[in-house]
Amino acid sequence: MKRTFEKGYLPNFSKEIFTISKQIPRDPPVYKLKDLDGEELKGTFYEKELQKIIKEDDVYEIEKVLKKRGRGNNVHYLVKWLGYPNKFNTWVPASEINKI
Repeated sequence: MKRTFEKGYLPNFSKEIFTISKQIPRDPPVYKLKDLDGEELKGTFYEKELQKIIKEDDVYEIEKVLKKRGRGNNVHYLVKWLGYPNKFNTWVPASEINKI
């Protein structure tokens, strides 16, 4: 965590994708956000704290492979997605994982 006025090399934005669930008319306006499960985040956010993205593909980065199950052509991996909390960990078929 950076202190006030401290420069850093790590990004300030999360890789997790949120959608705006509500705009609260204030001066300046603030926004309520929800995650991909529809769960609303605590707190409100100013427009300057948000970054609009257009996600055209379904490619996500894997932070870590947690478990493996299955054999042969039926192997699945439990993956932790980079930038997402554990509640989004999912079993993914090995055939859907690309090595870069």
